[in-house]
Amino acid sequence: MARFGAFVMLLLPVLALPGCGGLTSMQDSLNKFGSGTTTASTTEIAFLQNVQAFDCTTQFYTAATEWAGGTGQNYDISGICNPEIITADQLSIRKNILSVVSLYASKIQALASTSGDKTLDTAGQKLAEQLNKAALSGKGITKSDKTIAAGVEGALIQLTNTALDQTRYNDARKAASDMQPYLSTVINTLEQENLVLAQEVQSRRELLELSLRGIIDTLPKGDPEVRFDAVVNARQLLITSNPFGQETISSAQGPPIPDATALNSALDAVLSANLAISTASKGGIAAAVTDLVSRAQAAEADEAAIAK
Repeated sequence: MARFGAFVMLLLPVLALPGCGGLTSMQDSLNKFGSGTTTASTTEIAFLQNVQAFDCTTQFYTAATEWAGGTGQNYDISGICNPEIITADQLSIRKNILSVVSLYASKIQALASTSGDKTLDTAGQKLAEQLNKAALSGKGITKSDKTIAAGVEGALIQLTNTALDQTRYNDARKAASDMQPYLSTVINTLEQENLVLAQEVQSRRELLELSLRGIIDTLPKGDPEVRFDAVVNARQLLITSNPFGQETISSAQGPPIPDATALNSALDAVLSANLAISTASKGGIAAAVTDLVSRAQAAEADEAAIAK
């Protein structure tokens, strides 16, 4: 994850400084759009990795409780796991999708440059070419995953074409306007999936709780110390397996519900900022990108806390 985040940051070109005056207000805003979009993209990947970690944790605990109750096969104490909620291949596809989104944001930054060069840097151009070829190929980027809407593949082609184009767009507003529907297709698909994944996490956590209760209920009532320890340990297991926050006995109104709200709010802000770039005044763009950066940082902090 750290390597992916560092690589994506290489995609963000340094804007040329116009003389002694530093960045223009538009350059500064589009720079923030690029960094905020990249933060939202890397945070989406962190969310998916947290879901995978939860999946593996609950798989292990569920197998252990079934074995302990005599209803399951022996468990693998090494913790080897094949994620099911979102597989390794599915995660790889989504990393490519989010790379395209970050590349598009980098292109918008480049268009704000006062120099004659409005292209991506070398690393960004190379990655954009690779992803564009993959999207245009018969296999595509997303076609091996039937859960992704067909329209996403076409949207990715449009976004990578924009990232690579050296003649069609010289103005960030025009590029943002043309790409708004395609960016919306990609981001709305991710948001809808995030909600489904959060619901799946909640469902599996509830099943794990039932398995733990089943084991506790089989303990002899004449041994209160053992039963007490079992309840305490079961609670700790549930807390450990929850990737969306930890509750305390004194403050919890119930276990935290798996929630993709902060992440989806950041993704919404990407769309709002892109729309502002295409239609709003400089003041409106500045407000939208500032909001994007704030929401993206908040979502990033949430996912970082979960991963600890």
